[in-house]
Amino acid sequence: MTPRSPRPVTPPDFWQRPEVTEALARRDIGALLKIYQRWTGATQTQIATLCEVPQSHISHILRGKRQVTSLDMYERFANGLDIPRALLGLAEPASPIAAQAPPVVLDEPAKPDRRIVLAGAAGAMAVASADVDLGTAAASHALAFLDRYGMARLDPLTVEQFADDTRRLAIDYMSAAPEAILSQAVPLRARVFAAIDRPNRPDQLRDLHLIAGQLSGILAYATMDVGRTNVAMTNARAALLCADLAGHRDLAVWARGTQSLIARLDGRYTEAARYISAGMELRPTGTAFARLVCGQAQCHANLGNLAGTHKALDAAKHATDQAQPDEFAVGLFGFPRTKVHFYGTSALIWFPDRDSARISDREATTAIEMFETGPAEERYVGDELLGHIYQATSRLHLGDVEAARESLRPVLTIPEPQRVEWHRRSLGRMSTLLATGPYRGISLAADLREEITAF
Repeated sequence: MTPRSPRPVTPPDFWQRPEVTEALARRDIGALLKIYQRWTGATQTQIATLCEVPQSHISHILRGKRQVTSLDMYERFANGLDIPRALLGLAEPASPIAAQAPPVVLDEPAKPDRRIVLAGAAGAMAVASADVDLGTAAASHALAFLDRYGMARLDPLTVEQFADDTRRLAIDYMSAAPEAILSQAVPLRARVFAAIDRPNRPDQLRDLHLIAGQLSGILAYATMDVGRTNVAMTNARAALLCADLAGHRDLAVWARGTQSLIARLDGRYTEAARYISAGMELRPTGTAFARLVCGQAQCHANLGNLAGTHKALDAAKHATDQAQPDEFAVGLFGFPRTKVHFYGTSALIWFPDRDSARISDREATTAIEMFETGPAEERYVGDELLGHIYQATSRLHLGDVEAARESLRPVLTIPEPQRVEWHRRSLGRMSTLLATGPYRGISLAADLREEITAF
């Protein structure tokens, strides 16, 4: 038997292969190592030795139980596997002369080291499907070029690319799985934070803070949807800080509304109401006001205030009717009339009386129809499916278990990646309702509860 080479050898074009450049663009070391093993036959032990990383770490990375996020680890893999450093967004090592140069002492305090990896080949922002093709590789290389030359002096084209990528993510979030958005938004925000740390013109710095705030908002939603509410709240606070630095009122209002949303998911309803009040102090208008006052309606409902709920929902409808087109309000940051109907059903299901249930059912039906027939960039699939859950809950309040079951059909077949924490918790409340009161002992209710439990 031929002894295994102590150092695996990659094919000549290995680092230019589309599947490799895509994995590097996403900073997905786990995916890269699997490709590397397939082409070189390297064992986990060999990789661990080359990269000076414990073999157990390599095993966890390959199995998806550990993510590589630190600069030190990226350096180890780049050095150990001879990865072209530009493809990982890493600077070339300093020359021996530069390494011996004394440190430069600045009069101003040094900024904290964020330990951010510059995402030089940010091809993840060009990935629209699982299929890897030459177009994806070309986008990766183009973005790497923008980073190398644009980040040196922050060319306006680099800022423009950041803004375009962020806008696309805000739209993609409407239909994508949260994990897919996380894998793209995290490295993109790291690049934007790194750009903020460089010398910039005031107008560029303002734009960068706005972009960083929007990305933080996207990450707040994504981490909330995977059930990481503490992390989500941290991202929402980052969005709020960036909004303040950018002087962008609508983003600040949006961040306050998102903080309230996260608190409501955790059942902290009084705290959620305080975030709404903080947002109202910013005197929002248009769709920014509509979103915030819908959150206020939900808080009133959670706290049992039916009159306050109706008053807030009426104010939201009036605000969306009067709102003007807004460049900021795109995708996740938009708030079309559909969402007002969605909040109408999500708020009114908290009241068990038949009048509220009938209105909630009607609002859910309207929201679902508008999601299905409206513009693609306004079709928030996660909320559309939640609308089915709220409709089912309304019909359960009306005593119609069969109709509730029919409403849930699209929900109970959601693929696992598309399920979010709101789906699970809303279904959990519905399951509790089915096990109590008039539904106890009814076989149809028991069957539906089993289906929900299986979800």
